[in-house]
Amino acid sequence: MMTTVDKEYKWFADNVETLYNKYGDVYVAIKNHKVIGKYKTYAEGVLKTQKKEKIGTFIVQRLSPDGTADNVYISSLVKYNG
Repeated sequence: MMTTVDKEYKWFADNVETLYNKYGDVYVAIKNHKVIGKYKTYAEGVLKTQKKEKIGTFIVQRLSPDGTADNVYISSLVKYNG
């Protein structure tokens, strides 16, 4: 059974060329098979998207001109009570 992150990544991988042609060399946040934001850095993508969306319900992926955008970035928040 595919997880939400797996499904989002599969959609991303299947559409990476179209997405690159539309958005260029950026990081995109993806949820429900839609781009919900574009960012200059991975960190910016995660930090801004997690303000609106629950961690684990979206992915942030880089679109690159050479098509090497094939890494899944999975983020989680850890609260430290120290």
